[in-house]
Amino acid sequence: MADQKVSRTSDQFPLRLPEGMRQLLKKRADENGRSMNSEIIALIELGMIAQHDTKTVQSVIIQQEHDIKDANRRSEEWRLIAQSQVKSKNSFTAIFKTFCKQVISEERNVPPHISDLARELITIADTNMDVPREPIAPKK
Repeated sequence: MADQKVSRTSDQFPLRLPEGMRQLLKKRADENGRSMNSEIIALIELGMIAQHDTKTVQSVIIQQEHDIKDANRRSEEWRLIAQSQVKSKNSFTAIFKTFCKQVISEERNVPPHISDLARELITIADTNMDVPREPIAPKK
């Protein structure tokens, strides 16, 4: 817009300035190599651009706040899922250990290598190992 020529036939708008502002505008216009009219137009354009930029920045901030809330919500969902998985794992481990203890208690009725395996599985469960060890060799 500042590149457009302003002439005496352009739209005119009488402007009242507070005391002292005319001198400030004149000084600024001289520093920028412009007429006072061109300086006023440049300042108005800068203000309009700044207002547009402010609205753009505000919309970006609003979007980022929304994204943060969404990420927090998902993070909480993932935390709850992880908690339930730990509880499920703990419940499964407890049931599994009870089963193994039952096998050991029936030692007289099961082959020795099965009761040895049950003992080994309890040890693995107690040490929270994720990868089971090789099965132990049956006792001879």
